[in-house]
Amino acid sequence: MLVLTAGGSTAVKPRAAKRSSLSDLARSLTASPHDPRLTAGLFYYCYNIILRAGYLALFGNETAKTSGNLEKAKETDRNHSDELFTEFRKYDQLFPKLAYGVLGPLEKMEAERLKRLFWNMLSVQKINSKENISGWVMESQQVRAEQGMDEIMLNRYMFLLLWVSQGNTGPASFWLLLFLMKHPDAMKAMRGEVEEVLREMGQEMKHIGPLINLTRDMLLKTPILDTGGEPSHDGCPRPHQGRPAGHHSKNGQWAAVQHPQG
Repeated sequence: MLVLTAGGSTAVKPRAAKRSSLSDLARSLTASPHDPRLTAGLFYYCYNIILRAGYLALFGNETAKTSGNLEKAKETDRNHSDELFTEFRKYDQLFPKLAYGVLGPLEKMEAERLKRLFWNMLSVQKINSKENISGWVMESQQVRAEQGMDEIMLNRYMFLLLWVSQGNTGPASFWLLLFLMKHPDAMKAMRGEVEEVLREMGQEMKHIGPLINLTRDMLLKTPILDTGGEPSHDGCPRPHQGRPAGHHSKNGQWAAVQHPQG
């Protein structure tokens, strides 16, 4: 599971780390049935929990040493990731106007505030104080530092990595889940396929139980699951509602590191 170490931090494979973070976040929500995030709607729930799990898997976890113990470290991760999601959602809603350069004066000020907030939250100094940082993030950081990128731009680049890796994952999960909920036969077929693959590997899905050890070879044996994802991308509106098609990558990268233009 270990990939590389740098600056005293451990870097891990993001897939396993995301499963762990996703499980912890889901269990913390189901343990609080009156949590407003559970009643805010399916889209919000998917977007919230998937983005937070992805963020923690990529940018690492608080250490037990820093927080006092492991449980406090997990609680800090939950609170911090929820704060990050709230602010990320605000930025995401500004994005269409930001991409077209038509933000109003107050919106420009808010976009500037949010970007400065993320540059601080995702600063190299803060990331390197954590553990379980993904190898992708660590390597991206190291390569650009070796190429001469200064720390200010590295902090901005970290926000770019968050944006391009997590901006669509939660909404896309929502469209897939909504499709399955509307098509019980597809849900049954997909579940049966997954259960069969797990049985072949000596594993079983349980509501309360150990995490599933998911490998790439296992995913290659799930053609129905692959097909099920197509309606979420082709037959439904794009995940970022109102976002201009064709502007996701180029303008998204620019918007992540630049100041709003006056």
